[in-house]
Amino acid sequence: MRYLELIVELRPRSALSFPPNPVNTLRGALGYQLKRIVCFQRNRPEPTCRGCLAKHTCAYAVTFETATAPSSSASTTGGGDAPHPFVLNAEFQGPRLFRPGEAARFRLTLFERAVDTLPFLTQALREAATSGLGRDRIPCDLIEIIQAGTGKRLYDPATHTLAAYAPDSLSVERPTGWGGDPLELSITFETPTAFKDRSSGKIVNQPDFHRIIRSILRRLTAIAPDDVAAEPPWNFREIIERAERVFLTPRSLKTVFWERVSSRQNQRATWGGTVGTALYRGDLRPFLPLLRAGELLRIGRGTIFGQGRYRITAIAANDPVSITAPTQTSLLRGEIPA
Repeated sequence: MRYLELIVELRPRSALSFPPNPVNTLRGALGYQLKRIVCFQRNRPEPTCRGCLAKHTCAYAVTFETATAPSSSASTTGGGDAPHPFVLNAEFQGPRLFRPGEAARFRLTLFERAVDTLPFLTQALREAATSGLGRDRIPCDLIEIIQAGTGKRLYDPATHTLAAYAPDSLSVERPTGWGGDPLELSITFETPTAFKDRSSGKIVNQPDFHRIIRSILRRLTAIAPDDVAAEPPWNFREIIERAERVFLTPRSLKTVFWERVSSRQNQRATWGGTVGTALYRGDLRPFLPLLRAGELLRIGRGTIFGQGRYRITAIAANDPVSITAPTQTSLLRGEIPA
């Protein structure tokens, strides 16, 4: 799976206040400007991208109103829409007041089709910043866009040019090797995480392990279907059944709520979810590649609004072992530190 992880730096020209969920402030402005730039049918009676000839190629449709790719056989919910192939995270916690010239950094990660939209997203970021962010529309300057993996500066504000870039690659191996020694795994949910139960339609805040795995599988099969279509094919039923055998022990979980303001719909919505740390016990070794992919892809509801961000904080077999020493590549292959 191709992906491009970027660090975006903005500097307000006046004092700028971000709400508890800073992502929504930038996401709304970015989506508005991107549609204004690329949409050639803004006056259609249908307010969404459904029915548009360019819905599979347009930079706005690909990122903000994602439809299942023509070549994808992924099963989705929500009226046929697929998970959005990008996530946006704030490098700071809200609420937060930034003084003039103080750097506000966001992390933008693009997957597969969305990687190719970077030139359009860069222009949209620039115009969103210039037009102003927040309720008071405070103008900002787009200072730089850096590729996180290499540290290369891609955007030059002096010349308003974008340097050549090469996306990174994430290879997620099919879960195999069941029946090994049990492990303990600590996961910290950094932003509100919640799931929609497919059978009842209800919202579930408890991060049961099988819900995490279901969410990663859905996002992976929709965003990068070729990664799970290789031989031998993935046995999704077995993977989920194995995930249902993993035990959850809440450690410091709590439910929090974020308010989201939609300028397009002119209404407010409250999104809730779980934050904190949970401990999982069971046959976890085969799930490590999926869990590492989920750290990039995010899980659950509202990933486009900054929700569902988590990180693996500890892995333990017989003795507790920190996961900070080994490389990400080794963990993606499902290896456990010695």
